[in-house]
Amino acid sequence: MNHSLPEGFSAKLSSDLVWQHLARLDSTNTYLLAADQPAGQLVSADVQTHGRGRRQQQWVDEGESALFSLAFAFPQGTDIGAWPVQVALTLAHSLNALMVHFGRDSRVKIKWPNDLYLERQGQWGKCAGILVETHVGREGKVVSGIGLNLAPIHKAVSEDYAPAFIDLPLAKKDLIAVLANQLWTAWQGFVNWPVVSPADYRQVDYLADADLIATDLHSGEQQRGTGIGINDRGQLLLAQSTGVQVLTSQQRIRFA
Repeated sequence: MNHSLPEGFSAKLSSDLVWQHLARLDSTNTYLLAADQPAGQLVSADVQTHGRGRRQQQWVDEGESALFSLAFAFPQGTDIGAWPVQVALTLAHSLNALMVHFGRDSRVKIKWPNDLYLERQGQWGKCAGILVETHVGREGKVVSGIGLNLAPIHKAVSEDYAPAFIDLPLAKKDLIAVLANQLWTAWQGFVNWPVVSPADYRQVDYLADADLIATDLHSGEQQRGTGIGINDRGQLLLAQSTGVQVLTSQQRIRFA
């Protein structure tokens, strides 16, 4: 079997990053958010006892997930609000390139703002979750946590969290290194020009042209419209009869 990688991919971690692997810890994000942990790190774990997702949801893992977080530094005053979407975009394109390279039929798309969904034989399921958090001291530190399913999930999960998994002929540590390198490369460009590409996003948009309901997480107010992609700040565009609404990540999105 061909275990070479696509051009531009490497399983040798960039010399700009330091990798710590721990058998067990509460959360890779929590570990890197600590004030005494410097940026420029990749931390992975076999088991997380308190893995978290967006809106304090728990990450469901049965021991076969790739669990890792990266900490990058940014100058104070830099608007990195679009970075969570860029993380999802980088991972989606990277995983799709790997699946094409290894002859897999499955493809990944993004359920805005940053959940990854996988299609296999006409069925879609969530294969990865992303949690981006920041710590601001003398300089900013952004921590990007990823949980990627690499085997079937057998636990009962909610109906809107149908699980899926990535099937690639790579060792877990190699896949983590490959994706960490891709994210580091993306960050170097993003921190100097902190926007995302709506055209690139359109290729992997799970919500494109779908009838959607957006619920404000603070007020509970709902609005309905058609998903028509994102702007360069990573905000969701919802087409309505009265115009286009621009939504932030403080909205919960579901199909109508």
